Amino acid sequence: MGKKCCSKVYAQMRNNRAVQIFVFLVMVGLNIADLTNDWLLYHDVDAAEEGLAFGPTEESVRIALLFFSITGAVIFLFEIINFGKDIFSGNPWLDMDIASAIVIWFEDIPQITISLVILACREEPISVFQLGKASVVILGALIRLFVGIVWACRRRSEEIECIYSSKGKNKDNCKKQKHPVIRFFMFLGLTLLVIGSCLIFLFTQTTWKHSGFLEFNEPHSLFEGEYVDEHYFQRVGIYGNIGFLDTRNKSKQNTPLEDQWVRMFEIHDLRHDYKSIVIALEFSNDRSYLQVTKIIPKYNKTIDCFNIDRTEGINITSDPPCSKSSTMTKTYKIIFKFEYVSPTNHLILGDIVYNVMGTVHDKCEQGSVTEDPATGNSYIMVGNFTTALRYYQVKDDYKGNGYMIPSNSSSRPKLDFYSPQFHLTDITSVWKTGFLGCKYSGSVSPHNDFKLSTNCDI
Repeated sequence: MGKKCCSKVYAQMRNNRAVQIFVFLVMVGLNIADLTNDWLLYHDVDAAEEGLAFGPTEESVRIALLFFSITGAVIFLFEIINFGKDIFSGNPWLDMDIASAIVIWFEDIPQITISLVILACREEPISVFQLGKASVVILGALIRLFVGIVWACRRRSEEIECIYSSKGKNKDNCKKQKHPVIRFFMFLGLTLLVIGSCLIFLFTQTTWKHSGFLEFNEPHSLFEGEYVDEHYFQRVGIYGNIGFLDTRNKSKQNTPLEDQWVRMFEIHDLRHDYKSIVIALEFSNDRSYLQVTKIIPKYNKTIDCFNIDRTEGINITSDPPCSKSSTMTKTYKIIFKFEYVSPTNHLILGDIVYNVMGTVHDKCEQGSVTEDPATGNSYIMVGNFTTALRYYQVKDDYKGNGYMIPSNSSSRPKLDFYSPQFHLTDITSVWKTGFLGCKYSGSVSPHNDFKLSTNCDI
């Protein structure tokens, strides 16, 4: 039954001009869609920028993707012309088995392998358009497999017809299957192509849930994609290590102590609620008093104050009414302005940028910013003190606290800094990207943008 059906399909493809044109146009359309997918992926990879969790792909992967995208464009022209000559005249440039094997192993398999490597570690926007792209990849692979099976049936039918017409006298001459090894590798490649296409669909259209099951990402718009990204930002915030609060001797206070962090805010606040947050840190002349002002443009302004006792180490207590704020001489001020950059295909989960200004003895100055290549921390110098910025995830037991956390070491209501050893999880352990949970490629701290409008008058 299967052979008769296959033979009938082949007979239609060989003798019916309308069917020939239809099949040819389908193959051309799918090849164009496949080629377009390849170049869209390369464009996104080539233009990728470093942001939250995600950044540029490794250079070797990018170059390999470019090479096989170019190779695919050349092979595309050859394949379409060769297929057209075969289906319309039965006289291709190159035997269809050999041509198919070349296309599959020198273009399709490398391309889909590289795509799998990239997409397994990326987040793709969820939209009807993206769903269509992923579906076209599977459809193209299945049609290739179907055409390969039809061509194999064609070979076998021609052999049987030749043997029957010659009454078995020219059996050896009638055999058309001249390339059994090539055909084996062709069908092996087609099978791998279908499997790879299904994996791409799985990587881009489904998400692992906490229950351990896969969930299909249902699109809610035609082109404007949504990202399944909440798990990247649960309890993740921007933390500052402030040189003004350093407990060491003054000769070392120009470099932050890595175990003393103050929470600025959670990333969720900036991504979903406000888009822009300003934080001003003001210190008294003797550094015994700290005032933190948080301004959310067009929403509200909050002020928190803290007493700092340096008699034995450093003891920080909250001063809710800010009783000393109006009387103290504020010598030092640091003003941070943070803004959220929305996601694009080149900036998968968006980014956070900031600018910083400082006032030292009533003089407003631009903060100087450097990035430590070893840790990825941003270091901001204002006056003689340095502040570091970094993303951390606070552990679940401490998620409800503010700039600092209540201390458990004394009956006195003092506050402690956040410590990576006890309270925080480093962001490099939190950001596992894509379907397979790959190593993060983004930045571990916000990016400085000197063009971001900031001033000292707060």
